[in-house]
Amino acid sequence: MDRVVLINQGTIPHYRIAVYNYLSECLEWDGFGLTVVSAGVENRMWQDVRFDHRAMPLSVCSISMLLHQLRPEVVVLWVNLKNLYLFPIIAVAKVLGSKVVYWGHGIDLQDKKARIKNLAYFLEHWLCDAIILYGKHLKKYVMAAFHSKIFIANNTLKLAPRYCNDELKERILAKYKIKTAKNIICSGRM
Repeated sequence: MDRVVLINQGTIPHYRIAVYNYLSECLEWDGFGLTVVSAGVENRMWQDVRFDHRAMPLSVCSISMLLHQLRPEVVVLWVNLKNLYLFPIIAVAKVLGSKVVYWGHGIDLQDKKARIKNLAYFLEHWLCDAIILYGKHLKKYVMAAFHSKIFIANNTLKLAPRYCNDELKERILAKYKIKTAKNIICSGRM
């Protein structure tokens, strides 16, 4: 089975557990196994982790060793620029022959005019093979030359079946005027 490694900066927030559980199921249908690497999982858990989770100190050395061991086809980065292991891990993944995917907003939306930071985002987008954005409106923050790499994940939400039936799901989609055929929806609280 081909492997996808998703690097989650810091601890996994409780609201992303359902997203990763669902992503793991979807990838498995397509013949991929998902391994999520993080510093741990938030304590406020209301559901089980149903994906391969590797908790470890996040460093260039520890992540590189895991990537070398697993030899993933794809490495997905849910990692902010402030994490110093980001660019070395992109290089390691490339040397190992893995495709690299950026997952985020495109830039820091709280600091849109930060030239040096945006240059680092440009470099990350250039190095990555694909870019997952939370919404179509975020494309404007990615240089036009990289638009062919973009996939829209419509905020990657997931409603767990035991907490949301089809009727409730349809009401929520209607309430927010979501008309796309496939949606990944999650309900959680901060």
